[in-house]
Amino acid sequence: MVHDGYQALKWGIANIDQRLTQHVSQGWQVAARWNFELTGDAWALERQIKAWVRGQGVPRALTADQMKYGGHTETAYLTDISLALIQAYVVSLTDRNPEPPQTA
Repeated sequence: MVHDGYQALKWGIANIDQRLTQHVSQGWQVAARWNFELTGDAWALERQIKAWVRGQGVPRALTADQMKYGGHTETAYLTDISLALIQAYVVSLTDRNPEPPQTA
């Protein structure tokens, strides 16, 4: 997800569409989405992304107060790491591209 106002990106799991809707209501836009059959696989990927991003010295972009629905620990400023780089990393781990965008 990307937030233009914060100039930040966010990764994380959302096992229900309501979670995405909550973040969208706060100004976030879905940039890419990978679906998983098993929640444990999604959790593992989320942890791998966080470890990889933080391992490159990229700090959190936002605080808990800025994230009404949680997830501040899975944020980074777009000036610190690009969305394309994170997407490429996820593709390298999952060996698949993101799901096609959903239309209303």
